[in-house]
Amino acid sequence: MSEHEKPKSPNGRSLSPRNWPLRSKLAVVLLVPALSTVTLAGLRLSSQLGDVDLFAKVQQELQIAGKVVSTGTALQRERDAAVSYVASGRAAGGPEHSNRISAVDLQVGELRALGAAATGIGGGVRGSFEVALESLDKLGALRRTVQGTKYPVGATITGYTQIMDSLTQVQRAATAGVNDPVLTPLATAAKALSDAKEQLAVQNAILQAAARAGEFPPGQVTALRSARSRFDAALAEFESTASLADRQRYLDTVSGPPVDGLNRLVQLALVQADAGQPVTIDDIEVLRDGDRTVSLVAEVLTNIQLQAEKSVVTVIADARAAVYRDSALVGLALLAAFALMIMVARWMLVPLRALRGAALDIARVRLPAVISRIRAEKDPRASAETAVAPVPVHTTDEVGQVARAFDVVHKEAVRLAVAEMALRANVNEMFTNLSRRSQEMVERQIDLIDRLEQEELDPDHLARLFELDHLATRMRRNSENLLVLSGTSPERWVTRPVPVFEVIGAALSEVEAYARVEVLPVPDTLIQGRVVTDLTHLVAELLDNATEFSPPTTKVSVRAVQTRSGKLVIKIRDRGIGMSQEDLLRFNERLAAPPEVDVSVTRAMGLFVVGELAKRHSITVQLKDDEFEGGTTALVILPPALLHKADAPIPPDPLQRNGTDANPLPRPRVRIGRGDTTVRAGTPHRELTLSEWFSASCGTEEPKVPALPAPQRPVRPEQPAVSVTSTWASPADDGWQAAAALSAPAEHSATEAGLPKRVPKSLLVPGSPQRRHALVEQPASRPAQGPNAEQLRDRFSAYQQGVRHGRESADDHTPPPGTFGGVITTAGTGNGHHASGIPSQPGGPRVPAEDPLADDRILANKERQ
Repeated sequence: MSEHEKPKSPNGRSLSPRNWPLRSKLAVVLLVPALSTVTLAGLRLSSQLGDVDLFAKVQQELQIAGKVVSTGTALQRERDAAVSYVASGRAAGGPEHSNRISAVDLQVGELRALGAAATGIGGGVRGSFEVALESLDKLGALRRTVQGTKYPVGATITGYTQIMDSLTQVQRAATAGVNDPVLTPLATAAKALSDAKEQLAVQNAILQAAARAGEFPPGQVTALRSARSRFDAALAEFESTASLADRQRYLDTVSGPPVDGLNRLVQLALVQADAGQPVTIDDIEVLRDGDRTVSLVAEVLTNIQLQAEKSVVTVIADARAAVYRDSALVGLALLAAFALMIMVARWMLVPLRALRGAALDIARVRLPAVISRIRAEKDPRASAETAVAPVPVHTTDEVGQVARAFDVVHKEAVRLAVAEMALRANVNEMFTNLSRRSQEMVERQIDLIDRLEQEELDPDHLARLFELDHLATRMRRNSENLLVLSGTSPERWVTRPVPVFEVIGAALSEVEAYARVEVLPVPDTLIQGRVVTDLTHLVAELLDNATEFSPPTTKVSVRAVQTRSGKLVIKIRDRGIGMSQEDLLRFNERLAAPPEVDVSVTRAMGLFVVGELAKRHSITVQLKDDEFEGGTTALVILPPALLHKADAPIPPDPLQRNGTDANPLPRPRVRIGRGDTTVRAGTPHRELTLSEWFSASCGTEEPKVPALPAPQRPVRPEQPAVSVTSTWASPADDGWQAAAALSAPAEHSATEAGLPKRVPKSLLVPGSPQRRHALVEQPASRPAQGPNAEQLRDRFSAYQQGVRHGRESADDHTPPPGTFGGVITTAGTGNGHHASGIPSQPGGPRVPAEDPLADDRILANKERQ
């Protein structure tokens, strides 16, 4: 891309922002700080205007609180007069009582008017104010009750106190709405002092009632003590929140003879009450000192409220001034910012045009091309050294420095790409090496377990060996999972097509809970050998998952069907709790498109392995929920290209030598999918039940040539040469032939019951023991000795006879339904592999190995007959 070439719009619209010229884009970029400044300034001004409104609301609330205090003071005076009236036996209240009632009504009217005008107060203050007005509405009924009935003194005090409490709540709500470092201490101090004044008024009412009656009404001693305690608490709160000047003003104002006289009267009344004596304090003195003390406290309270109202006015004025000041500063700052933007745009626009072409070329063309080319090279690091070309700007000013920065960014991007490729390669190689090493040891462990199983006669020990075989098989599959994670494909493939039932049996052998798997009928479809290894692994993972996530008392069924379109569908169904539709959708997406390898893959490695194996061979794996019976069904769909056509020739197995020229040691069974190359076909049934010492490693017979015409003259019979397809040949063939002749049906005489008579020693072959009973009758005093040559010969001869009987019974046996080539689906051969070479069930029930001593005992019993 040249320096002056403009990128073309993919949609051809010139008005799209991506097609704007660089000048416009830079202007938009530079406008962002300006818009941010305007936004922040607007928020600041809005906050300050909100403060103005808030303080105006606080001002109204404090005005209501001040009116509530004055109304409460008048109501306290009325309460004192009402208590005196009731305590004196309801004598004429006099004009003083009536005047105090009129003063309260006047204050209540003014409070109602002020509350109706204050429309900006908060919800909390408004609610408390409405409750206080409702309480004041009950004041008339209380007055009529006090004057017209025998309402007791204590009830009278309680009635007035409840109305006072509602007024006090208004002041508390007004104080809670103040949030200013100057106003909050004043409002809190006013609220505390108002509470102290109320408790002082309650003391006066109780003392006045006791002075008039000569004793405290019931319960009023406790009420007096509680009022004094609440007074002390309110006074302590005032001292903790009020300023030093307000505290000093309180000490200077609330003092003198009235205060001291009231305290003396309270102490005297309490002492007399505690001593059970009549209360002898003067009611006139109580009324005088009490009213004077309450008035002094109210004076200090009024002063504090005035300070709060003045402070509110000052705060509102300051907030409005801050709004004007900040607005002017923001305007000047915006003008300066726009001027600076224009200057910076002019300074940057011209040199940036020179970098535009190179930057776009690097970002859109050169860097992706370099990375792609490096990935295709054998030596990425060497290619990365020469892959970056510098930006064609060679000045030393800021534009040149930006160009060099582009070069550094370009090189760093290439270096990171190379490092990422190297890291991925190293991780994959680590996975491969660790898996190969572990796989080799597991294979050796399985071979060792196989030999131990063949030599073990104790059923309990054999069962434990089966469990160990299971664990080893699962360890092997875990190593194979690591190979899949690293992206490694099997080094060698199975060369022969394998029936689908043997693939399912091989997968079943790698499942720990194999006994819970129920194999339903499957077609005789052959699968191409290149798929068998991975398909066995895939099905094993699905079976393992089905058994693990379903109740242990349920069965997991597996079946296979071939559709009309030629596809093979393997269906694995469990009876678990199933999955939600969201989980099914998510898992099916991961199966269809496996994610990149990361830490999360190792936590759900089975799902990733199934997806990778299916992707490798274009196999479709789907999970479905059974809506009627519950559980989850896994469908493995193989395309027709992975199946072996019926008319295609099957390559023969690699020929192997047997007989006397073969290796005297037993050869390991050929296994598929774990680094093996062939699948054995046509394995005789004896391999499932007999030891490998007497079973030849199978080789497919070559097509036999038709017999030649009979010769015209007698020819000398020649001994047929032993070929790779000949049967077993050994020096003991004479014995085998004699055993075969004895196994043929023979005529025996019958007893009277119709049973055949046994002829002693008629079934012995050369090498059979003659007097095995001598071993049984050894004296107990002789020391135990190892078997001699005669005993070993007898044992092996008896073992060969057992082998012959096993072969005959295996050849005559027809596999029952639910088996794979003579192998029951829930049984195994002892080393984790089927007879065909596919891994089989290592933990199922097996036919125990032949016991040579058992045949010896049979022969000894015959000789005794």
